[in-house]
Amino acid sequence: MVQIKSIPKTRWKEHKELRLEALKKYPKAFGTSLKEELKFKEKDWNNRTWTKNSDTVFALDNNKLVGMVAYFVVDRLSQRHIANVVGMYVKEEYQNQGVGKKLLEAIFKKIKERGGVTKMKITVVTTNKPALKLYEKVGFKKTALLKKELKINGKYYDEYLMEMLL
Repeated sequence: MVQIKSIPKTRWKEHKELRLEALKKYPKAFGTSLKEELKFKEKDWNNRTWTKNSDTVFALDNNKLVGMVAYFVVDRLSQRHIANVVGMYVKEEYQNQGVGKKLLEAIFKKIKERGGVTKMKITVVTTNKPALKLYEKVGFKKTALLKKELKINGKYYDEYLMEMLL
């Protein structure tokens, strides 16, 4: 049975492995690339996952990481009320089983516990229909079409900006 929870910093290598797998399999789903993140050092992995302005939750099956999602809040007075939901990934063999929905519900809970957030944002490539369907199912609404938002291997991709007011 899949569990959704946070993990300690000591498991940063497993997080790194899952993240690099996600970037390799779905390069259009992330605003960074495998090439860029392969350059990160151990301190970079620890600092990005466990900070006062961000958090990550994981899906685990028999204590093995099979999915993740994170959020961060920009530390600017004018934007501290916005949580950016990022890094959503579920291994293929666990997709279409409700794992993604459980991950999002868990990160929403973390965001609400943090306090002060009145809006959540997420972006999704327009061709990623399963993710788009999931995000709409949990309450995100499309608010903008971002043209040529990503450029991967010389090709441009559009994204939807999706928002949810709390």
